[in-house]
Amino acid sequence: MKSNKEKKAIAAGEARAAAPGAQPGPRSSAQGAAAPLLSSGQIRGVMAGILLVIAGFIVLSRADPAARNWAGTICPFLILGGYAVIGVALWRGKT
Repeated sequence: MKSNKEKKAIAAGEARAAAPGAQPGPRSSAQGAAAPLLSSGQIRGVMAGILLVIAGFIVLSRADPAARNWAGTICPFLILGGYAVIGVALWRGKT
């Protein structure tokens, strides 16, 4: 048997749900928790991509104005590769 407090909470939730434009009430434990937005593999991929982009910009700071040294040659590949790794990590399914 439910207590008066539980009955009032249920009635308040039903009243909010029936009102137009009302926000849904808090989730009960019976509904279960929401699934995580990203899987651990996706998070690792995004982190690896961010590190590549940061490394690319650090190497870019070593490039000469004409980009004729080793840093000017490598940094575009690091930066674009980092963004590609992030895209692939987000695109692939949750594993």
